[in-house]
Amino acid sequence: MAFSGVLQVTELNDYIGASQACIKPVEIKKAASAADQGTLRHDEATGTFYEVMKDGEEKALETATISLNDCLACSGCITSAETMLVAAQSNKDLYKVLASNREYLQSNPSVRGNLSHISTYGTNTSQEEPAPFNSSYKLVVVSISPQSRASFAAKYGLDPLSVHRRLVTFLRNLGVHHVIDSAFARDFSLLESSREFVRRYRKWLDAKGSRPSLASSSTASLLPVLASACPGWICYAEKTHGHLVDNISSTKSPQQIMGSIVKNYLADRYKITPDSTFHVSVMPCYDKKLEASRSDFYNDVYRTRDVDTVLTTKELDNMMKESGVTMESLEEASLVDFLNKVGPSLQSSKDSILYGTEGSSSGGYVSYVLRYAAWALYGLHVTPHDVEHGRPEAPLIPASPPPLFSRIPHSPSPSTSTATAAATTTATSTTPSSQPPTPFGAAAASAAVASWGVHVRPGRNPDTRRVVLRVNGADALVFATSYGFRNIQNVVRKIRPAGGSSAGTRAGGDGGGGALRARASRASVRAGGRSAGAGAGAASADAADDVVHYVEVMACPSGCINGAGQLKPAEFEASEEGGVNAPAPKAFITKAEEVYRSVAAGEGSRSLFQAPEENERVLGLYRDWLGGFDTDKARELLHTQYRAVGVGARDDSEVSAVVAMNW
Repeated sequence: MAFSGVLQVTELNDYIGASQACIKPVEIKKAASAADQGTLRHDEATGTFYEVMKDGEEKALETATISLNDCLACSGCITSAETMLVAAQSNKDLYKVLASNREYLQSNPSVRGNLSHISTYGTNTSQEEPAPFNSSYKLVVVSISPQSRASFAAKYGLDPLSVHRRLVTFLRNLGVHHVIDSAFARDFSLLESSREFVRRYRKWLDAKGSRPSLASSSTASLLPVLASACPGWICYAEKTHGHLVDNISSTKSPQQIMGSIVKNYLADRYKITPDSTFHVSVMPCYDKKLEASRSDFYNDVYRTRDVDTVLTTKELDNMMKESGVTMESLEEASLVDFLNKVGPSLQSSKDSILYGTEGSSSGGYVSYVLRYAAWALYGLHVTPHDVEHGRPEAPLIPASPPPLFSRIPHSPSPSTSTATAAATTTATSTTPSSQPPTPFGAAAASAAVASWGVHVRPGRNPDTRRVVLRVNGADALVFATSYGFRNIQNVVRKIRPAGGSSAGTRAGGDGGGGALRARASRASVRAGGRSAGAGAGAASADAADDVVHYVEVMACPSGCINGAGQLKPAEFEASEEGGVNAPAPKAFITKAEEVYRSVAAGEGSRSLFQAPEENERVLGLYRDWLGGFDTDKARELLHTQYRAVGVGARDDSEVSAVVAMNW
């Protein structure tokens, strides 16, 4: 079955379902008497169910459907039965808008003359005259995720920049006005996630005045912070573990931040209302359709969503096939840096390069948030290489050149007493202290740091790992990755409710719903104590599982690069084991991951690494669009809220049943 108009839940392997039967309440019409009750007959040829009454009369039963909003409002999860379909967004939505636009242009030929500048919008704004977009003629914008781009590149043997340019050509030929890069919005997400973590960490630390166990009191619920970029994980947490919602980062995902940019910033630039835009997001998984349908991302005034339609990588690939177009036949379009992470090539003024972001293909949250926190809290310059491979503990050497994090304002220091206590820490001693200094800001932190290093501790499988910042011989910051529901269970089981029920994370606020439970088994301590790479140093197991400050959580094994909406090799799809719902071969997933990381690695002449704080366009939008960091507008447009749905939590027996499923 093709995933075009509807989303089939069975064996989707996208992990949005946590129970095998839908528990959404439905109206059941009871018969007047037992004599009136009939039996069911299934026509295997048509797949239709019939109710057969006592008198022999048959009545065809309607196929049950669940809308996306029904699923999100339900206290359970969507069914895995083959006959249960989810009404989903599809390319039909995009085609409908494009057809409407063509009809409008045919009826209003004078409009065509005002469209010449649209494809290069943002290059010379002082001379631009906005086109007359309205509810009948919409500004169509498509944002493409870097994971989708990597999947295309891995399948067709191209580099990511070439893929992006060819997709721009295809979509512009359809009538799309702007094709932009979701990685641009991810820079906002990384910056906000990092600053939110530091704010929470300082608030927690200031309330403690020391470094106690995270499970000691209700104030511990500020930590650990759980990443919020994966909607499959969010849907699961809200419906089955309501006490976790306040630990989830309030920062929007890159998809939804791009939705804010398109519907708010871009619409304002064109002097049009949000409902005069149509935003399509190309993503690696179907769960993103659920995320776009959340009521939090709906504008009641203009009756429009921040993201109107989500297409998976596979659906966009099918669109090209249906149009009789091959990736190889498409020309490479020119690009502008407006809402794209591209820049001028160092080798040719007529060419462009693609900017990549550090870390994993799931967004790089562990890498960037840890590096930012190390600077903001301890004044340490941790590199992406340190996070990936480790760094032996050694005496502090001043960073040269200093990091550009100083361009990003962060929360003020904790109370005077805390800062004073930190300032009294001895820095000249050559013997590391038993505890890291109390963090109080980058400016003076070096006076309290004698030595530091980064340990990488592999988990029990490739989808779990820990990255530990060691300061003065002790664990200062402990970050972890947890991909796939089997690993997520190990996270949620260690987080217990603290201080009663949870009301939900306020937009832009600091949560408070759970505390990390220190109940590690000997096996898990041993697993956490292994060291990765020669540079990681010998990792101790004394605090391997009792403290974690931040977790990058993703529902899909291998992370976003392995979303169910991603592409598969043509030869695999044609094989017996390559069915519609069959997971992609591990070798192909590894190849796509390598392609994704090649951009940040700057391999070749068409890519280059660019950290979020180096993105001048992003910093400019903070200044000109949001009015700066931490403004009411920034909190409204870059943050959201999560809430427990229905029962909110289930007992361990139900969790065990979930783990036993064939994810």
